[in-house]
Amino acid sequence: MDVIKQIFEKFKTDVLPLYLINSELDKKSDDAKKSFLKRACQKGELIRVRKGLYLVGNEGRAQRYNSFVIANYMVVPSYVSLESALSFYGLIPEAVYTTTSVTTKVGSEIQTPVGQYSFSYLKIDYFNFGFYQIQDGDHKYLIATPLKALVDYIVLKKKEYKSVEELEEDLRFDFDEFLTYKKFVNKNKINEMLKVYKSYRLQVILKDMRKRL
Repeated sequence: MDVIKQIFEKFKTDVLPLYLINSELDKKSDDAKKSFLKRACQKGELIRVRKGLYLVGNEGRAQRYNSFVIANYMVVPSYVSLESALSFYGLIPEAVYTTTSVTTKVGSEIQTPVGQYSFSYLKIDYFNFGFYQIQDGDHKYLIATPLKALVDYIVLKKKEYKSVEELEEDLRFDFDEFLTYKKFVNKNKINEMLKVYKSYRLQVILKDMRKRL
């Protein structure tokens, strides 16, 4: 457990990519590294999330795992979006049990010992903007802005909302709360979206949102 404690104290993270673990075992042979990982997992000192990604075991930590941090590490590049982000901002009432992200890689559903993760493919023209990094204590993760999370949802779910009322009814979306995120939801941001998304269905709902600002 000493090695794991050293890594945690050094990097302040309970999400451990294999390269971080190996950086503390650099003097050991490949076989010794594999044996260490196997023993640590058997003892519960490490939890294997997927190939190349581990978590500090429950006994070696004091708080719950941050699923958004895990998602960012699980698939690179990716950022949290869709239902998980909308729920995070308090814009939809339903509990979200799968951590949802978007990526430029092939979409996937991944079941892990610490929950279900979903990654939806988003073409690079739509991926490379509209997200930012949140610092939550020792944790850092990338998440879509409220506007981008909503647009990602409309694009990927192929929704055809003709008005904000339809959006509110279908998603039970809290548009009043949405408008409180003035840094991310304003006419300039919507105008930027209108330049990127040329499809009629996106143009219609974005322009209706803009009218209500």
